[in-house]
Amino acid sequence: PLNDGYLIGLKHHRLGFKVMYLYNSGRFTTFLDFFLKYTTQALTVFYSGREHNTEGIEFKDGFLSKNSINEVISKNTNKDVHVMFITDTLGGGSIFDINNSPNMISFYVEKTGDVDSKEVKKTHGIFTYYFCKITSECPSISTNRLVERINPSISRFGEMFKCEVANSEQCEKPIFF
Repeated sequence: PLNDGYLIGLKHHRLGFKVMYLYNSGRFTTFLDFFLKYTTQALTVFYSGREHNTEGIEFKDGFLSKNSINEVISKNTNKDVHVMFITDTLGGGSIFDINNSPNMISFYVEKTGDVDSKEVKKTHGIFTYYFCKITSECPSISTNRLVERINPSISRFGEMFKCEVANSEQCEKPIFF
């Protein structure tokens, strides 16, 4: 997860974004609240690591429920800001709910293997690698094209790249603004 976070941060830095890196932060919702309120153009929120019973994210000193994360998102959504959520957890799935904003997108993988298996643990982060590789090759790639390009690469690892958009028009637009 640390390497995955670094890779996403580096990719965004090279695209001209300002990067804030949180590690094992029990204050995640405080920072999420702040960035959702005060971002003026585009925000990417990336989480890599363990999820807590598929119902939230796990930190060293506890967990944060999916409901509390989604409550922060729904209360602080700025409909003029493009928000991208990227989730790469061992069990797969998204920890973010994007149903309340036309400018939100959520990327994640679904996994077919047992979360506790060696294979799943060994391949954790492969989605992040291909996400960064493909978006580096083509920074203006659309959501639909990104899904088409990533899935053949990660399917051999028992993963399927998924995307949720709050507005279907986003599927043909570049993912980075």
